[in-house]
Amino acid sequence: MHLKLQSESNWQIKSQQLVLDTNHVESESKLTVIIPKNDEAVFMDLQSTFANLNDVSHAKNYYPVSIMDTDVVDWLDNAFVAGKVNKGELLVYGELNQFPFLENQGVFEVAFDLVNGELNYAPDWPHLQQMAADIVFFQNGVSIDTTHAESNGLTVKHALIDIPSFATDGDVLVDGVIEGQIADSLTFLQKSPLHKPIDKVLQAITPKGLTKIDLGLKIPFTAPDLTQVDIVAHLNDVQLNINAIDMEVTEITGELKVTEKGVFAENIKANTMTYPLDVNVDSDEYKTQIHVNGETDVKQLRKQFSFLDNELVKQGRIKGKTDYEVELDLPVTENKAAKLKVKTDLRGITVKLPEGLSKSAEQAKRLNITMQLDEQALLPLRLNYSEQIKAALNVDKQHSKMHSAHVVYGEGAAIFSDKAGTNIQIKQDAFDASDWSELLAASVAKAVDPTSGLAGISLTTKQLQWKDKNYGALEIAIEQLQQKWQGSLSCSIAKGAFVIPVNNTGEEKIKLQMAYLNLTELLQFNKQIEGVESDDVPLVQIFSDVLLWDSVDLGRLEIETDKLAEGVRFKHINVISDKHKLALKADWVKTDEGSITELYGDFTEQEAGEFLSKMKFTDDIKETQANIGFFGTWSGTPYQFSLQTIDAEIDLELK
Repeated sequence: MHLKLQSESNWQIKSQQLVLDTNHVESESKLTVIIPKNDEAVFMDLQSTFANLNDVSHAKNYYPVSIMDTDVVDWLDNAFVAGKVNKGELLVYGELNQFPFLENQGVFEVAFDLVNGELNYAPDWPHLQQMAADIVFFQNGVSIDTTHAESNGLTVKHALIDIPSFATDGDVLVDGVIEGQIADSLTFLQKSPLHKPIDKVLQAITPKGLTKIDLGLKIPFTAPDLTQVDIVAHLNDVQLNINAIDMEVTEITGELKVTEKGVFAENIKANTMTYPLDVNVDSDEYKTQIHVNGETDVKQLRKQFSFLDNELVKQGRIKGKTDYEVELDLPVTENKAAKLKVKTDLRGITVKLPEGLSKSAEQAKRLNITMQLDEQALLPLRLNYSEQIKAALNVDKQHSKMHSAHVVYGEGAAIFSDKAGTNIQIKQDAFDASDWSELLAASVAKAVDPTSGLAGISLTTKQLQWKDKNYGALEIAIEQLQQKWQGSLSCSIAKGAFVIPVNNTGEEKIKLQMAYLNLTELLQFNKQIEGVESDDVPLVQIFSDVLLWDSVDLGRLEIETDKLAEGVRFKHINVISDKHKLALKADWVKTDEGSITELYGDFTEQEAGEFLSKMKFTDDIKETQANIGFFGTWSGTPYQFSLQTIDAEIDLELK
C-alpha cells in the first residue's frame, strides 16, 4: 500500500493489491481514494474481485445500507436466502456524494454468479430454488438473469428478475418461462397471493398433463399487495377431471391467463363424452366463471351418470343428441360452494311423456340443471324442465347413483332430503292417470330397494281422468315405511287411509280403513279392469264406516280375502246398519275352462219397504221385514256378473 498523507489540495490513499478476507468471503482489490481538503466530494476508484462466498445470505453484512432506502434494504436482506458465489467483481468509480450515480456521474457495479441459490423475489410467492444465475448490481438497480431454477416441482427454464431502481417507488420485475405438470403449476399459484381463485379451481377439478407458463410480475417495493400479474399457461393436450361428477375432459388446448384480477381464457378447445367443447374463462372480484359450449347425447349421459339409467331412458322415452351450455361458478369466498349450471333447449332430443311434457326432436323445451359442488358425500342437483317438472336430487358421488329425489309436477317447490328414495308430488287441475300408470308401475316395481325406487307419491287434482272418463277431484298421498306403502286418499269413490305391502304377492294383505266408500262410483271402473285374473288380485282387508249407493248410506262395510290354491276366497263381505245386515262369502276360482265365481250369503232387513224405496227399486212395499238366503254361481270373474249368466237359488221370507 502506498499512502501519501497530503498534497496541497487533498489526501490520497492508493493500493495496487489490497487483500481482505473475512469469515464469509475472500477479496482482492485495487484502491484509490482522494479526499479533498476543501468542501469538494471524496473520490473513490475501487476495483475488487471476490470469491468463495459459500453462503450468499451473509451478503447483507456488506451492503452500503447507510445510503439505501429502508424498503430496498429489507428486500435485499430477505431476497438471497441461500446459495454459493464462486466469484464476483465490484467496481466503484466516482465522487461518493453522487453514489449510486443515478445520473451516470460515476459507476457502481457488482457482478457475480450464484449456484444452488434460493431467491425470495417477492413476499408470499414461492421461492426459486436450486437456482443458477448471473447477478449484476448496476447503479441503483439489480438484474438477476436465471438460467435454471426449481420451484414447487416446476422447472424454470429462464427468468429475468430486474429492479431498475432501488428508489422508494421502485418495482421488482419478474419475467420468466416455467415448465412442468399443470397440477404443480396451479399449486405454485395456490401458494401465492392469487390463491383464492386457484383454491376453488383445485377444489373443483384435478388436472393432468404438462404445460409451459410465461410468468410476468410487477411488484412494488412499498405495496406488494398491489402486484401486477401477467401469467399465461400454454395448454397442449391437457386433461382434467371434474371432481364432483367424476367427468373426464380431455385434449384441452389453448391459453389460460392469470392476472391479479383473476383467471381468463378464450376459445380453449377440449373433448368430453366423445364430443368437442369450447371453453371460456372470466373472473371478477366475486368469482371465477368457466363457460362451456358443447353437445352430447342421451347414450353418453347414461354412461357418464349411472343415476340416469332409469326406466324413462331404458324404455327409449328419452333419446337423441342436443347442444348445451355449462357455467361453472367458483366463488372467491372460502365458505361458498362452487356451482355448476347446465342449460339446454333439448333440440334434437325426443321426449315421450304423458300430456304436455312430450316433445319432438325439432321442438325446444328449456331444461336447467344446477349442481352445488361441495365436499359432501351427496351432490345436490336441482332440475327444472320447462317450468313443468322441478326436481331436487341428492346423488351419491362415491357410487354415482341416486340417493334421494323430490320430483314436483305442477305447483310447488322441490325440496332436498337426506332420506333415501324418490318422492313424487303431482298437483294438476286435470290429471290422466292412465297415461302415467305404466311409468308408475315400473317405478313401484323397483321400490323394494328404497335407495333406488319410489319412496312416496302424492297427487292432488281437480279432475282425475282414466281412459277418457272423468272421476272428479282426488287427493292421495303414499309413503313407503318398513316395506309397506302407507297413505291416505280422498275422492268421490273413497276417503280414508290404507296400507299396502311392497311385496303384494305374499300373505300380507292390503288394508283400507275408509271413512266412506262409494259403490256407485267404484262400479264405473268395471270396464277398466277387464282382463284381471284371480292370480293378479292381492289379499285385502277393508273397513269403511259408510258404504254409499246413489248417495244412500248402506251402513258399515267389512271385506276380507284369503288365498285358495286356484283362486281367491272372499272370507266375508259384510254390510251392517241399525236395520239390516248383509253377510256374503264368495270364491273366485280359476279352472282349465276359465274363471268361476260362487257367491252365497244372507240378507236381513227390518224395513224392507223403506230400503227398497231408498234404493229406488219400488215404493209398493210397506212395513215389511225380509230374510233372504241365496246361492249363485256364474262363469267368469266377479266383475263379469250379469242376470243372464247367473245360476242362482234364493230363499225369501217376508213378514
